[in-house]
Amino acid sequence: MSIAQKVVADRVNANILNLSDDSLIFVGGIPRSGTTLVQNVIDSHSKILGLPEFKNIHRIINLQRQMKDEVKKGFIDLICTEQELNSYFKSFIKSFFEPLKKKHGYEYISEKTPQNLLVFQDLIELFPKSKFVLVVRDPRAIVNSTKKVNERARKQKVQSAVGSFYEYTNKIREQYQLTNKLIKKYPDKIFFIRYEDLVNDIERITKDFCQYMSINWEPEMMKPGEQHHLNEKGMLTDYNKAYYDKKLFGRNADSSSLYKWKKELTKREKNYIYKLFKRERLEYKFGYQLEKEPMSMIDHIYSTTKNASEKMVRIYYLIQRYVRKFSRI
Repeated sequence: MSIAQKVVADRVNANILNLSDDSLIFVGGIPRSGTTLVQNVIDSHSKILGLPEFKNIHRIINLQRQMKDEVKKGFIDLICTEQELNSYFKSFIKSFFEPLKKKHGYEYISEKTPQNLLVFQDLIELFPKSKFVLVVRDPRAIVNSTKKVNERARKQKVQSAVGSFYEYTNKIREQYQLTNKLIKKYPDKIFFIRYEDLVNDIERITKDFCQYMSINWEPEMMKPGEQHHLNEKGMLTDYNKAYYDKKLFGRNADSSSLYKWKKELTKREKNYIYKLFKRERLEYKFGYQLEKEPMSMIDHIYSTTKNASEKMVRIYYLIQRYVRKFSRI
């Protein structure tokens, strides 16, 4: 081992402390699928501390992927081996969570960021003894929720990172494909939650989760809105206000909004989702049934007019943002 490697290894060993792999829970899922509610449910258990969204695990893993490739190509193999690289990144991730575990004294740490979905396979290989929770929801409900984030962002004059309807709908389809692959590859490793099942039968889902974790079930998990959550501070920042407010964040499981998409999505939008998903029948693999909506001439005219109107609103706010930006120069 080189001097540099020894220095890094010593730092790594110092950071590991008492945070074992089997005390970590990683939660991920398609954005707007209900991962925040799931995290609050998990956090309501007396043995589990639910963290704010770390938001950077997928970025760290992407760097690890790049460096692994450079090791294989012989660019940096004199600096570290692939095994050493895994050890460094594993400890690097742990080092962010260890202080909170020590401070609060919980047995388990749960980190929820939707984008964890993108690197679940890497995390499973890196943390084989950890637990993994994957959340999915009806694609029409996900699209509708994402659409409303865009609308709130425009009204509040804050930037939204979700893009246009067609951009985020296509991205949702890609993430559905990834979710399907992960569940097929790791059926026993990943605890899979359908959002609809959670809000309709939270007792059963929480009991199944506790069995997966090998911990006793606690009824407080059924009322996450009545518990204090450490992750509230990170979720309710001004930068996040298009996504959450205190009411949205502090909800209990509620099935009343399951089918809001039926009234809030246009027929044209529903048909676009149907067309996008129907080739691979992805939705059927998760228990959802998408149907094509019949459209009259009036429906076509209404949809075209609404789409044009929404595009003009987006252009207006885009121009305003640039005007404000250049006026400060």
